Amino acid sequence: LVSDGRDILKLQMEDLENRIVHVMDPAYRDQLLPINFSKGDYSISGFLGNLNLIRSRPGEQYIFLNNRFIMNRLMNSSAYQAYGALLKRGEYPFFSINLSIPHHQVDVNVHPMKTEVRFKDEWRIFHVLKSSFEESLEPILQTIPDLEKLSFGNQFNVEASFDLQTQDSESFQKDFIFEKIGTSNSGFKPMVDRAKNYVSQLASRTDQDPNQVNLNNIWQVHSKYIVSPITSGLVIIDQHVAHERILFEEAMKSFDSNPMSAQTLLFPEVMEFSPDDFSVLLDVLTYLEKMGFRMSQFGDNTIMVEAIPSEMSWGNEKLIIREMLDNYLENQKEYSSFQEALAASFACKAAIKAGDVLNVDEMRELVNRLFGTKHPYYCPHGRPIIIQLSMEELDRRFERI
Repeated sequence: LVSDGRDILKLQMEDLENRIVHVMDPAYRDQLLPINFSKGDYSISGFLGNLNLIRSRPGEQYIFLNNRFIMNRLMNSSAYQAYGALLKRGEYPFFSINLSIPHHQVDVNVHPMKTEVRFKDEWRIFHVLKSSFEESLEPILQTIPDLEKLSFGNQFNVEASFDLQTQDSESFQKDFIFEKIGTSNSGFKPMVDRAKNYVSQLASRTDQDPNQVNLNNIWQVHSKYIVSPITSGLVIIDQHVAHERILFEEAMKSFDSNPMSAQTLLFPEVMEFSPDDFSVLLDVLTYLEKMGFRMSQFGDNTIMVEAIPSEMSWGNEKLIIREMLDNYLENQKEYSSFQEALAASFACKAAIKAGDVLNVDEMRELVNRLFGTKHPYYCPHGRPIIIQLSMEELDRRFERI
């Protein structure tokens, strides 16, 4: 197959496994699981991908019926159900299988292109396909523990109840440490003195924006959210979508002005692509370079990654670039321009993730940069970045009002 004087595919007679590797990607060679399953009149053969071949866009699901390509959503669903908890929402595995069944059990005259068929007993085929996938995935499924079956025996003997009055109050509270406020003694201050002190603090305090985030009081919760009190209540910031908004606007600016800064890789990474993905990469290569990527061709459908954006953590360059292309192809219709689609894809994949631990300085830097963007309240995909809980809502939750 030749396009614009360039060889896209040059294939020879070979078995299915080698054909998949040469058509899709050389990296698929060691990631394929064979399927050979028979039940009654049905026979299923082919290959499916392991967890390394799960993509964020559909398109690598190939079903052949008696060696003729077909499209059938129910059959695809049987494969997805076989993967079960191995797949998250919006993830799609690779598979290429051939289903052999008696010709009288299928009607192929449903679609002019013969890509849609009508089975005599489609739910039976559904379960047979699911069983064949589960059999091939069994080595992977066995490595995942079933938490419901875990038993701790009698390692933990906890009394069903206890009498609080029989507990030694001193030993009961010995593990609790109460921090003393200020330099006051153990006694309570007279109520009049406390009132005077409170009034004097109000008089000396300057008026502040009730919605201003206090960067001196800022915390990270579950390595996912940044929390800070404000005068009117509480602010919660999603760290991933906050960084996503920052990277999106910086990427959009780089397309029209100065490119984003880059960090050179000590050991350049070599990446091989399928002909289709490599063609897409060439189309957006100019914009990737403006975002901080430095790449050079290293053979047929192969590139060498020499530098990545300084905002991106190193070590997972290959994964991020592949996910960027998948995300770009899947969601480009949702944006007004392909530049926005590419910038949104980069921001989503390169941003810090939920679970990344941030220190106080990193949280302050993130919040400062967030409020320096044009739209700090929602991410490029429309998700909210900041949630504010007012004092009234908090009081209502605790039934104070």
